[in-house]
Amino acid sequence: MDIKSCIKTKLARFCVCILAAAFSLLANAGVITNIGGEVTGYSGITVGTEQYDVVFSDEDCTTWYSTCDGTTAFAFTTLVDATAASQALLDQLTASHDSDPSLGVGCSNNLACVMYTEYTASQFNVTAIGANNFAAFNNVSGSSSNFGVGNDLTDELSVYARWTQTSSTTFTEPSVSVPEPSSLALLALGIAGLGYTRRKKAS
Repeated sequence: MDIKSCIKTKLARFCVCILAAAFSLLANAGVITNIGGEVTGYSGITVGTEQYDVVFSDEDCTTWYSTCDGTTAFAFTTLVDATAASQALLDQLTASHDSDPSLGVGCSNNLACVMYTEYTASQFNVTAIGANNFAAFNNVSGSSSNFGVGNDLTDELSVYARWTQTSSTTFTEPSVSVPEPSSLALLALGIAGLGYTRRKKAS
């Protein structure tokens, strides 16, 4: 192989690597991780016409919200809305988190994790719907579960999903995440490089 061919081959490989990195960044937009690499939540999830962030926590309802009763301001207050949020969360999971539930904080079992979205509470109990992240498949629980307001989830199979509304939209179509400028720059660099190598090859 002569020097020119070698340079072209290395440039093409470099461009492919740049493109792969860009697509990786785009695919993982919205994932929140801690310093150990565990998934602690997701951002920018569209539920209906609103956007939400969600974080995972083992803490009981009273500790998390300071008070847990009929006045607690949950992000979702009906079974229908909490079910829609749970499905949106399952749709947002990264491929790796989807196939290995233990990648999420609060769940150490690699076969199953239930992420509970609370939607109503009384003096003694909080009611939640579960988003079932199983290694083989995902679904939303067919019925609600009740927990004591002071019960935390310290087992390896479940965690609370705590939601915060981040913005409203004026349309009902699913929103599209806007890539970060650095991701777009990587993508453009990779495409330009591939175009350059093809043009050189043609001449």
